[in-house]
Amino acid sequence: METAAPLVASGLTKRFGSRTAVQDLSLTVEEGKVYGFLGPNGAGKTTTIRMMLGLIRPSSGSVRIFGHDVRREFKAAIRQVGALVEGPAFYPFLTAHANLKLFGVLSGGVPTSRIDEVLELVGLRARAGQRVDGFSQGMRQRLGIALALLEAPRLLLLDEPTNGLDPQGTREVRELLRRIRDEGRTTVFVSSHLLAEMERICDRVAVLTQGRMLREGSLDDLLGHEADVVEIEVSAADDERARSLLRERFGAEPRLVRRGHLELRKGRFGPADVNGVLVGEGIAVEGLGLRRRTLEQVFVELTGETSDIQ
Repeated sequence: METAAPLVASGLTKRFGSRTAVQDLSLTVEEGKVYGFLGPNGAGKTTTIRMMLGLIRPSSGSVRIFGHDVRREFKAAIRQVGALVEGPAFYPFLTAHANLKLFGVLSGGVPTSRIDEVLELVGLRARAGQRVDGFSQGMRQRLGIALALLEAPRLLLLDEPTNGLDPQGTREVRELLRRIRDEGRTTVFVSSHLLAEMERICDRVAVLTQGRMLREGSLDDLLGHEADVVEIEVSAADDERARSLLRERFGAEPRLVRRGHLELRKGRFGPADVNGVLVGEGIAVEGLGLRRRTLEQVFVELTGETSDIQ
């Protein structure tokens, strides 16, 4: 007998009055994978996750979790799900360990060893006896992930799990999600506006903007299998002239990443051709390379504009 997919959304739409927050969204999440749900702030990611968890009712469409319809079979659908949505809420006067123990009791009881295990996973074992009112936002966020993992869910839904985290904390969450994926027991659905970060851990992604899905697929589907972006480094004083020359010669629009650093989508030309044009016009090329596109570049190509995605 074929096992039902961890998560299937079909034609999800949510309207708030005359405003459509999510429009006709469909996706399937495969078991044992990390699925990235990506887009700028305000794209509809949190609204979608709240519909998936049955916290708000869709205007139309449906969600099935391990084959159970969330609206008609809510308890069966949610039984094997852990979630962190819009930031965690804890009792500030209790310790991290006591908070997890209390939430565990509310759901039928969790062994102390499991509480210790999830605190270790999120890097809070040394702070287990500290009251939550003394936690930074980043520490609260990690404790929220620990709570979502407490009952060893088969499906984990995380809404912007790196909010409030410094670079070290973001790296720790990334490594945590990798470990969860590699263990193969839990499927992860994670929303984020940090495209570069999610590119490192996701097996499959959907790119969302203004409530609509722009693209969906594996990273290779979206980014391509081959390196097709020419990276060019010139003097900051020459970057605009280099940009103009490359646009004129190759009919492609170079992207100014930062002063002195350009990127150009490869066509029938390659790095050697780019180098020849610039050097021939007296522009010293300080660096030249070839790499695959990024998710951010795919987003810009799809929308024709930049965003607050990072």
